[in-house]
Amino acid sequence: MFSSFSDSALSSFRWWVSWIAAGGSGVGVACAVLTILATRETSRRDSTKADATASALLDTQTKLAAAELSSREARALVDQLEIKQRARQITPPQAVSILTLLQRFQPIPIVVEYAETDSEATQFAASLEAAFKAAGYAVAMKRVTLIGDPPGLYLGVRDPKNTPLVAPELQKLFQTLNIDLKPQVRNEIELGTIVLRVAAKPWK
Repeated sequence: MFSSFSDSALSSFRWWVSWIAAGGSGVGVACAVLTILATRETSRRDSTKADATASALLDTQTKLAAAELSSREARALVDQLEIKQRARQITPPQAVSILTLLQRFQPIPIVVEYAETDSEATQFAASLEAAFKAAGYAVAMKRVTLIGDPPGLYLGVRDPKNTPLVAPELQKLFQTLNIDLKPQVRNEIELGTIVLRVAAKPWK
């Protein structure tokens, strides 16, 4: 009955009906009934508005939560990309650990091979050279052409059954330092020599 009334029209109607109802008689009773109906319609509209407001608030909160999650995911992705693009290096604490280990063994010849066209590999090879030289090891730097070689850092020896004593200990140490040092057997390596091959940086 009152659904087509605007809010202001419904409010005015309730005021006039209430005023007439105050006069009593049958007309007053009828007006009282109309007043009740109008009041119920007003309450229904207020309830509908409240529900709409609550729904809009929930929708806004949901969108804000989704935006915040999206922002966190974006920041995480940027952090991952920065880590992947960051050049490998031997940090000062890692250098101290390497120095401590190397000084326990008789120095042996070390060859550090690195990809000549890879600036990141060149920098990492230089930091390895500095760490070994600090412990009194003779280090020969060798630029090589790496075509089709898998990425990563490799520790090469000639005979896995006759390796320098420091080789397996060095591999264990690098593992504790979160540096992936893969073993490699190559016949061209001289006995008693370790070759560290610095290939491209892994992207995983």
